[in-house]
Parts: sequence; structure tokens; C-alpha cells
Amino acid sequence: MDFASITTPTTTDLLISFMDIQGFLRIAQAQRDLIKLFGLLDRWAAIIVEEIEEANGRVVKFIGDACLIVFDAGEAEQGILAIRSAKQKAEKFLADQGFSHKMTATAHVGKAVVGLFGAGHCRSFDVFGDSVAASAALERGEKRGRLVLSPQAFGTLTPPSRKLFHKYTPPVVYIAEEI
Repeated sequence: MDFASITTPTTTDLLISFMDIQGFLRIAQAQRDLIKLFGLLDRWAAIIVEEIEEANGRVVKFIGDACLIVFDAGEAEQGILAIRSAKQKAEKFLADQGFSHKMTATAHVGKAVVGLFGAGHCRSFDVFGDSVAASAALERGEKRGRLVLSPQAFGTLTPPSRKLFHKYTPPVVYIAEEI
């Protein structure tokens, strides 16, 4: 799907992901220089964008140390593997900067509405729907710092990719093996 060509609200099947740095407040407290902190996040964001766009996904938006990502559902496996790679590279980048923080990433497949949203200079591509909320809800408790897939996302994987995850209950989700 060419997300850039969407100009009117469109309902479609998507892989929807949220990613964020766990314990970011500790990084912010350690880096009191706000310009340097901004630069750190800017370089982190560049890693995420490069990995996601290379796999035909779209970073919808960044909100501080978190981001919302979408892929066409037909490219869900490619998207999950790109999210996994982005998580690994971003964590390595943070470690190289002296921060041993993990990132949480979620992935869910379902229907959502995509399109331009807002007004004036704030009008931009966005995504809405229950599936967005379902992806966000995967990031809870002891799953923090991991890549967490809903059963719907796990179901899109081929057998070799499924081996990268294990079943976790309750509720049923699939968590990446430590890398």
C-alpha cells in the first residue's frame, strides 16, 4: 500500500505497532542538557524510520520516545521482522550511548481507518480504530521491553519466523526470544 497516496479516509487491514523506550525518564534525568537529549531522540528516530521505511512501512508519528507504525496487512511478516530489527538496532544505539534501556514493541493485525487528519499545518497522515487500541493494549506489565504480537499478528508468520516467538498466556500473545 502506498500510504503517501492516501488523501481521503480509507478502511484497510493493517499491521499496527507501537514502540517506545522503557524507562526513558531515567535517560532524561541522566541527560540534563535538553539539546543533547533532543539529539539523542532524533538519532534514535532516524534508526526506526530507516528500518520501517526500508520494509515498506510507515511511521505515522513520534510522541517523544514512542512511535506508531503501520504496514499493509499483506506485508505483516515483513513488517514484524522490520520492527524486530528496528528494536535491536535502536537498543544497540542506546547501549552505545551508555543507556542499557530496552524497547517495547507491539504488533496487531486488524482493520483501521487511515487518512489525512487535522487542519492547517497540523494536517497529516494518521490511523484510527479498535485495532490501534488493541495494539497499544499489548504493552503491559512483564511484557515491557519485549516485542509482543497478538494472535492475529502471529498468525501471519511463516513457520521459520514463528520460531522467533513463544506463546505467553494469559492473554495469548507471542514474545520474541531474547536476541
